[in-house]
Amino acid sequence: MKRWFKVILAIGLAVFVADTVDSWHRAYVHSHHPPLARNAQFITVEPNVELEVVDFGGTGRPIILLTGFGGTAHSFGEFSTKLTTKYHVYGITPRGFGLSSAPASGYTAKRLGDDVVAVIDTLKLVRPVLVGSSSGGEELSSVATFHPEKIAGLIYLDAGNGYALYDQVHGSLTLRVAAVVRVFEPLVPAALEPLLLKLTAGQMKFTELHVPVLAIFADPHDLSRKYQDPVRLAKAEALDFERMERQANAFQRQVPSARIVRLPHADHIIFRSNEADVLREMNAFIGSLPQ
Repeated sequence: MKRWFKVILAIGLAVFVADTVDSWHRAYVHSHHPPLARNAQFITVEPNVELEVVDFGGTGRPIILLTGFGGTAHSFGEFSTKLTTKYHVYGITPRGFGLSSAPASGYTAKRLGDDVVAVIDTLKLVRPVLVGSSSGGEELSSVATFHPEKIAGLIYLDAGNGYALYDQVHGSLTLRVAAVVRVFEPLVPAALEPLLLKLTAGQMKFTELHVPVLAIFADPHDLSRKYQDPVRLAKAEALDFERMERQANAFQRQVPSARIVRLPHADHIIFRSNEADVLREMNAFIGSLPQ
């Protein structure tokens, strides 16, 4: 009986993750795959792998925008233009998406972080600030772990889940679910295979970050569009609040120097739903960094 329960639970988790990934994919990809822009170039990060890199312009300290599942360098939309008044802004389309190369391998946390470092080196950027949305937090933590000297700081925009920092007290549901999803890989649509690879291939248990950190959490998320019934909404928000609080507390405990910001009822794409709050916190954080 226990065995069948575990199988049913595993299938349920796999379906949940596939549905969640697909939702993120659609949210990011919609209208964010334009032709190569005039301010974009392809940068080789390893043999036969090129990434689309967009220079949004601006002057001042360089910052690099890293998107989440299914996104491209263009996914930040108008938000990127709000940053160019103070900073020189770049965006990277990760491997597997948009106009970037889609190799069959190379989706481990370490390799994705190395891709970012290759772009930094090619553009000769001096210690940029990395800004990651959603699963882009994995790349942030990878660069901070293996190449901390390359960056000035990290900004997690609702990107501080278990793939970005492993909770040493409570563990990580994200990593446990990823292991289950690998078992059901044959059931995943071919169009979502790059997403699955990024979700499951070579995730790491990052437990420490020795660079300046700003982590902004939607705590809890705005779930009103998903749950119309007030009772179901209240229950869902309570569970989400518990989950997000646990992860925010892990950052406070394991990265004691980090600046932690909680924005109640914000959207997962937090730079859209709470643009003014995010800009305010980003400007204050970047302004506090050594030149």
